[in-house]
Amino acid sequence: MIGEPTFHALKLDNPFSGRIAKPFDAPFSQQRELSYSCGCCGQRVNARDLGQVFHHETPGHRPIPPQLVS
Repeated sequence: MIGEPTFHALKLDNPFSGRIAKPFDAPFSQQRELSYSCGCCGQRVNARDLGQVFHHETPGHRPIPPQLVS
C-alpha cells in the first residue's frame, strides 16, 4: 500500500557552486511576471524556484503546504 506523499522543505542552496537561494521578494508586478498558476492544483508557482516548478510538473501532485514555500 502506498502512503501519503511527505513534503520536505525545498533546499535550493548549492554548496558546490556557492549559490545561496534567496526568498522571492520582487515587487508585486514582477512577481506576477515571474510566477504562474499551476493548472492542476491552482497554487501560484515561483518560476525562479526549480523545486517548485518540478513539484508542479509532477502529474497528480498536491499543493505545497504554505509553511514550506518561501
